Amino acid sequence: MEQILDRIACGIIQIAVEGEKLNLLKVNSAFSQMLAMPSQDLEGRDLDKLPPQLEQSEFGRSLLTHTQQCQSRNQPVSYTEFLERDGTFYTIATTLSPVLDAEGHVYQIIGICQDLHQHVNKQDVQDWHRQIQAERFAHLIEKTSDAVIVVDREGKVQYVNQAAETLFNRPVSELVGEIFGLPVISGERTDVDIIRKGGEPAAAEMRVVETKGEGEIAYIVASLRDITERKQAEESLKLRERAIAASSNGIIITDTRQSDNPIIYANPGFERITGYSAAEVLGRNCRFLQGQEHNQLGLTELRNCIREQRECHVVLSNYRKDGSQFWNDLYISPVFNEYGELTNYVGVQNDITERVKTELELYESAARLSTILTTVKEGITFSNEWGHFEVFNPEMENITGYTMQEANTCGDFTSLLYPDPHDRHVALERLALFDRPGATSEVETTICTKSGERKNVLVSTSVVSYKGQKMFLSAYHDITERKRNEEKLRHQREREHLLNAITLEIRRELNLEKILTTTVAEVRKLLHSDRVVIYQFRPDWGGGVVVESVLSIADSILGVSISEPVFNQEYIENYRQGRTSTIDDALTANISDCYRQMLEQFKIRANLVVPIVFGERLWGLLVAHQCHEPRSWQKFEVELLKQIANHVAIAIQQAELYQERQVLNTELQVLNADLERQVAERTAQLEMQQQELRQSLEKEKELGELKSRFVSIASHEFRTPLATIQAASDLLKHYSHKMTEQKRIERLDKIQAEVKNMTSLLEEVLIIGKAEAGKLELHPTSVDLREFCHNIIDDAYHSLGTKHQIDFSSEGECYNAVVDAKLLRQIIDNLISNAIKYSPQGGEVGLHLVCRPEQTIIKISDRGIGIPPEDINQIFDSFYRSGNVGNISGTGLGLTIAKASVELHGGSLTVESEVNVGTTFTVRIPNKIANMQIS
Repeated sequence: MEQILDRIACGIIQIAVEGEKLNLLKVNSAFSQMLAMPSQDLEGRDLDKLPPQLEQSEFGRSLLTHTQQCQSRNQPVSYTEFLERDGTFYTIATTLSPVLDAEGHVYQIIGICQDLHQHVNKQDVQDWHRQIQAERFAHLIEKTSDAVIVVDREGKVQYVNQAAETLFNRPVSELVGEIFGLPVISGERTDVDIIRKGGEPAAAEMRVVETKGEGEIAYIVASLRDITERKQAEESLKLRERAIAASSNGIIITDTRQSDNPIIYANPGFERITGYSAAEVLGRNCRFLQGQEHNQLGLTELRNCIREQRECHVVLSNYRKDGSQFWNDLYISPVFNEYGELTNYVGVQNDITERVKTELELYESAARLSTILTTVKEGITFSNEWGHFEVFNPEMENITGYTMQEANTCGDFTSLLYPDPHDRHVALERLALFDRPGATSEVETTICTKSGERKNVLVSTSVVSYKGQKMFLSAYHDITERKRNEEKLRHQREREHLLNAITLEIRRELNLEKILTTTVAEVRKLLHSDRVVIYQFRPDWGGGVVVESVLSIADSILGVSISEPVFNQEYIENYRQGRTSTIDDALTANISDCYRQMLEQFKIRANLVVPIVFGERLWGLLVAHQCHEPRSWQKFEVELLKQIANHVAIAIQQAELYQERQVLNTELQVLNADLERQVAERTAQLEMQQQELRQSLEKEKELGELKSRFVSIASHEFRTPLATIQAASDLLKHYSHKMTEQKRIERLDKIQAEVKNMTSLLEEVLIIGKAEAGKLELHPTSVDLREFCHNIIDDAYHSLGTKHQIDFSSEGECYNAVVDAKLLRQIIDNLISNAIKYSPQGGEVGLHLVCRPEQTIIKISDRGIGIPPEDINQIFDSFYRSGNVGNISGTGLGLTIAKASVELHGGSLTVESEVNVGTTFTVRIPNKIANMQIS
């Protein structure tokens, strides 16, 4: 192959391509002769490292350039170049062809160089090169991005390139021949303002050089570069610098390329926040602001971000130059150069000390509130109108059995508390009545807990505005136990009422059969049992059922005899001593077999047996039966039946004595007087015992009622003022130093007002106690009743701040009435107060005074809610309140005190009322009190 190449007349070169490296792998002898160089000086050399005489020649440089074009374009390249040898220039035509591998990549280039045998002189070569350079220069001028304008000495434009057309937005035809119009000074570079076609302004950087053309004609060449965007960027940069300097935030820049990342810029905001001047901090690391607090949580995050070269946002505790602490809300951002190298950090700091203090105060306040909500013995909730709870304290969880999460996720908490649709509808209607912030309500209702237990609760609800929305603040107080006690008291009153009725009926009757019949009938109703019988013993201790009262579901056992073995001597002796027998369930009771058989015979599942004994005689048994189910007999039921049995025993004894007297009247006339005396003594003794028993029961009943009612009133009426006093005193204790004098006086006035209310309530209770004990005394004085009433009305307006109109009128001469002024004031005050309380706002209350010779009449009327007919006879009872008063506050003592005071005067207090129409109370005081000694 080499021999063949050497025989070819034209020059052949083989160039190896290895990436960007071009190696002259092989040349033939014709190419060596053409260059007058041995092949060993050429082969194996890179094209950019040829022998100096060839590398510096136009032929060598052109060979390298065109070989690179052939490689990059992947196609043949042909060109002509002059080769100088021994002072003679030869014209060489060269063609370079790429050789591709299997993947289509150039791995070799084969060049063919042919001598055209055209010899030219040096001047021709120089002219040719000059022409080429001129063409290349013209091409560069056209392609350059700078506008090039050639201006002659007269200032006229002789030439413009394409970039100049773009800059001035005008075609060449409009520019050439025009006066340039810009000051041109050779060798200077200036920024000029130009106006594009259409009036659009622009900025340019102009460079000017002076040159000469043919015939020594002088030209000015101006190069203009559009710097409009650069100018705008510079203005933007200046604006940013001014903004940074004017920012209220502290801004610093550090240099990461210097040791310890020092501060190289600090704006005035930083100086204001820290107290350090820029000169004092430049060259220092920012850590000096931390004082001795180098273990803050935010510092760990800050160090991680610096190590990882990323943005960071932390809150740090820093110290000013004067040593005062401040909280620094710090943002840092890394800055990278065009090579991706970290050069700077920019830190933006903001003094958030006040915000941190506020957050700490809010946290402490929230902690105190959380403590209160945790320890308070009432369920507290705070929810929006869609039923989402913000507060659901532990006591609420304890009352309902539900957690706040369960309450919020169920969708409608009322459906859990009120599973019955009707109850839920009523509860939702109550909430719908709250149409404005400040509205309040207090209602007793029954809820269902998570375990299914039903509880009675007192729910107090207020509407408040919170963050622009309506919120419900509710307090749930569990009154289940109170309701149970009230129910027990009600049942107890009913039992006592029935017991008194039964006792009276029995004692008034002397017919033994009627006594016994009345007893079993009333006892069955009283105990709600299936059957009540009276069993009478015979002398042999056998006996039978002599009377019964039985429901239709149970069998009658009237007249049934029971043999003596059932009542053995042990049973009889126990009954004789007054002991009772209770069986809750005959199937499991520890009783004798014969007794169990007897109970099964008469289908008795549970029974209560009380002996009828007088003296030492066991007359019989009073027995209550539960036939179809077990029954747990209560202690009060046993005691009740024992009391009735005692009264029955007395009645039986009286009836027997009466019957005996009737039978033996003719035969025992002699003994009649003695018998009557014994009977009278016995009766008197029994009456005395009964009276003592009644008095004891009545006293115990009254004490029980008074205690229960007082506890109820105290728990209800004292709770609110005590809570108000507690809250006001806590505020005075903890925040008095922050209050104005006016605020402290208002808190003290509030405490005094609530203390006055509680004192008034206690005084009312004491007056009731004196009245019931007969210790309420009368101290009559002479009073001008008309003036007296005017004073009371003035006090009502002053103390109650009422919006009602009190209409006063009088008849007759009322100058010298003799009454107890203090008690009369209580009478009128209580009646007027009630009239105002139970009347709508703006309603009219009437006070009419009639003075007659025989009596004084005072009528107080209103147009309020009225009193239901079923409550009329009880409104003067202590602590009693009508069923329609709803949430209106009161103790139920006012009318009791008024009535007792009127009756102490020897007068009367009556009432006329119609629901939703109004009420009129009439006080009548006889003038005979005038005969009493005036105190």
